[in-house]
Amino acid sequence: MTLETYDNFYVIKNVLTDSQINTLIDWWNNQDYLLDTDGQAHVEHINDWDYGCDKKQKINSPIRTTDIVGIASNTFTWLDTIYSNIFATVHGSSLTIEYPSYFNKYDTGGYHQIHNDIKDDDWPNRKWVCTIQLSDPSDYIGGDLQIHKYENDIFSSYDYMTAPRDKGCAIIYNPRAVHSVTEITSGIRYALSECAG
Repeated sequence: MTLETYDNFYVIKNVLTDSQINTLIDWWNNQDYLLDTDGQAHVEHINDWDYGCDKKQKINSPIRTTDIVGIASNTFTWLDTIYSNIFATVHGSSLTIEYPSYFNKYDTGGYHQIHNDIKDDDWPNRKWVCTIQLSDPSDYIGGDLQIHKYENDIFSSYDYMTAPRDKGCAIIYNPRAVHSVTEITSGIRYALSECAG
């Protein structure tokens, strides 16, 4: 794996093949939604979801609008190996992968406002976040992953970089760095996220 270094993140291109991406999207398409008692897909109106649930869930909150499901470890052993290699390449040694991996589908209107991915009480040892782009960049407009520089607990709203949109590309960054996914104005963006520490 060839590691590219940017100010705010690292990039490893082509970590997934088109065939592997198609397998993941097919898997997504075959998962059921979590339903309410009326048989309609449950919609969570706060930025929270049951990551232990094996059903797709809809989040429509002021902070995030996405459909999401967790991929448990050993669902795809090749994906587990890829994550291990990604984190070892960045960190220099193996790390513990949190699981589940988060599979996000951002439809038109979907977004994730500026936030960070560290909660010291829940994840005291989290060192890295990895997002893998599953969609071709021509499949959607908007949906940019923007990562801000992390320095001594000070975040600058202007000091950010837009991550590459290449299909199969892994973007690895500090979980304390604030980041966002801009609103999708057209199309669909599929992405995976995983953390390790």
